[in-house]
Amino acid sequence: MSWLWSTPDPAPRSTRGSSAPSQDHRSPRSSPASPVAQGIAPPASPDAYPSSRTRHGTKASGSQDRLLTELSQLKTENQKIKQNNITLERRVDAHTSTINDLRGKLSESEKNQRNRAHHSLQEIQNLQSSLQNTQNLLAAKTHELVSAELFLSSTDDDSVADARKELEALNHEIFQFAALLSETLAFERPLTISETARTRGIDLLEFDVCRLLHSADAEKTSLIIQVSIQSLICRVCTTIISSWCIDKPRLSADLRRLYDAFCRNGPSQIAGTWRTITRSHIHPPETFTVENFQLVDQFSTPLIQLLRVLGWNKHGREARDALLSEYRDRLVVICSATMKINKLFGEHISSVDLEIKRIQGGDEFDPSRMVDEYEENGVSQVVFGTTDLGIVQGERQDGKGVPNKRFMLMKPKVVLVSTLEN
Repeated sequence: MSWLWSTPDPAPRSTRGSSAPSQDHRSPRSSPASPVAQGIAPPASPDAYPSSRTRHGTKASGSQDRLLTELSQLKTENQKIKQNNITLERRVDAHTSTINDLRGKLSESEKNQRNRAHHSLQEIQNLQSSLQNTQNLLAAKTHELVSAELFLSSTDDDSVADARKELEALNHEIFQFAALLSETLAFERPLTISETARTRGIDLLEFDVCRLLHSADAEKTSLIIQVSIQSLICRVCTTIISSWCIDKPRLSADLRRLYDAFCRNGPSQIAGTWRTITRSHIHPPETFTVENFQLVDQFSTPLIQLLRVLGWNKHGREARDALLSEYRDRLVVICSATMKINKLFGEHISSVDLEIKRIQGGDEFDPSRMVDEYEENGVSQVVFGTTDLGIVQGERQDGKGVPNKRFMLMKPKVVLVSTLEN
């Protein structure tokens, strides 16, 4: 950059006061004729004009000095400018080097930050994965603890006293319904045993009710009809309450046998808990309804057949429509109470085993297991049917092959054949 400020040295100037004469380069053609030749006298000698020559020489010398001085100043300034240029170039180079260093450091810093960010992100992902695994493990352990708590817990949701109270309420509903039917339905001549045998009603009879009806008076006839209806409804209720799986009788029987084997050979506390858990999963709450199992039909179908045997003058579709149009609400109450006791016996009480107890018609009367509702102590000690259901309580015993202790918590009530005979 110093070349911008360099100035070439000026060429020496000729002055009129210089000692060396200047050469004349004019061509011969332009030279004028000498003064002598022209008849002109020559000029006077320089010495003839001393003051004029001195004056001109002094002016030329001063101009030259000024030029030299200016030149010297220009050279000095040029040198300073060169030096400044060199200094500026060095500073520019230093700044350029600093900028390059800073750029390198910035690039390295950005690279390090990206690496740290990548490592941090990877660590966060690893922590999130570890947290998810920990949460999954915690959920699994919580589920195991809940399951273990279910098996280890011996607290009942309901008491045995609650179960007894619910069954007493059901027995009352059955009695009221049977008395209502016997008083409001129109009964004519009952079927004979041979006529009953030609219908499916023969499967409902546990005793020869036809013989009793044909020989009974009006008062006894009404009692026989009422007791027969009570006995039939108790029979259907017993089947539903005792069932593990209401709509699958075969599966229910298999589960019952499995549970009995469990009680004989397994820990008593776990046996009861296994029963409550198994039964609660067979019928979830949202499906455990009267409508879902069509329980009204399970009661009304055999009831209509029995009423036909007892002499009701309707049958078939007409009998079903007439029965449900008048008594459906009563049947729904009985069905709901029956399902409630099924859930209470099977799921809400695990510390002991509760079983529904019904005495079959034709069995011998045993005061230790049943109660004679009318206490007439007739000649015949044969049971006609059950009018009130009872409860048998079983207490499980720890130890392989040890049977459960069983005792009658609530004796069923029965009517003897002798009570219904004239």
